[in-house]
Amino acid sequence: MVKETVLYEILGVECDASVDEISDAAIDGFQKYHPDKKNGNLVKFQQVQEAKAILTNIKYRGNYDKFGYQGTLDCILNFKKLKLEEKKKEKANGNGNGNSSTNEDNRNNQSRSSTANSDTSTNGDYHKNQGSSSRTNGKRSSAENLLKINKPGHKNERAKSPEIYMDITVTLGHLYQGYRTLKLTRKGKNSQKDQYECKVVLKPGITSGEIVTVKDAGDYLEATNSYQSINFKITIAPHKDYRKQGFDVIRVVGISFQQSLCGFEINIKDLEGATIPINILQPIEPGYEKTYYGKGLIKLNGARGDLKVIFDINYPKSLTTRQRTALNRWFEDYYTD
Repeated sequence: MVKETVLYEILGVECDASVDEISDAAIDGFQKYHPDKKNGNLVKFQQVQEAKAILTNIKYRGNYDKFGYQGTLDCILNFKKLKLEEKKKEKANGNGNGNSSTNEDNRNNQSRSSTANSDTSTNGDYHKNQGSSSRTNGKRSSAENLLKINKPGHKNERAKSPEIYMDITVTLGHLYQGYRTLKLTRKGKNSQKDQYECKVVLKPGITSGEIVTVKDAGDYLEATNSYQSINFKITIAPHKDYRKQGFDVIRVVGISFQQSLCGFEINIKDLEGATIPINILQPIEPGYEKTYYGKGLIKLNGARGDLKVIFDINYPKSLTTRQRTALNRWFEDYYTD
């Protein structure tokens, strides 16, 4: 039994589907949602890419089935960290064994130079082939590209701008709409102040502590001829009426003992601020739940979770003799009828 089925649902396959079935379903998704097509959808296209990258990799798929989406990303990150540590150790060990005499180094350099010249004259594709091999070995898997993990020491064509880190608080209302807009002031070209709206996209299932990077959102730096990226650390603030449960939102509504028996009509606001009328005509028991489908948070497949209203009945802690007599009379009539 798998922990989550969202990626399978995106591709429209069963959880026990073969790699070939998953690949075929992904191809269909690419053709259907390609952004260059008339009715294309970039978000769904990227979701298909992500689902295929994880589910066609035996290791990643095993992690997804066991730990879910977030657990899979954590496993990939940990794997990359281990590989980077191994490379650092190998590099350190290699540097420690490089002591030799100056004369020997000179002879070796002359020999290598001679060999290189010979190879260049006899094979015009030598440097071309070397470059091709380097690019091939430097490729990352699709799942790793999704995580945007850069190799250490990689030299870009232009210097990278230093990044900025900011803490921002988001509400369930922001998660519901999928983003939060911030009004920021940054330094533009020619050192002029520039006020603009920065849109921080909140991916489905995001949790407190995660980092969302918005490129070119910071100050302009002449040294790098580019704008800085801003890394926003997310904190999800508690809501006064709702709480999050997966992709569903839960609201507890208190009602009186009388309302639980005689019915009631009330209005509540959803996360968009729209009014939801609730009309209960029959008695309800403790823990009664009413579900409004598609009123919850955005899922990975683009659908929404549900809004669930749970009723908390405020039972009387004591009764007067008159109240007890009246209730007994009522219950006798109820069960007699």
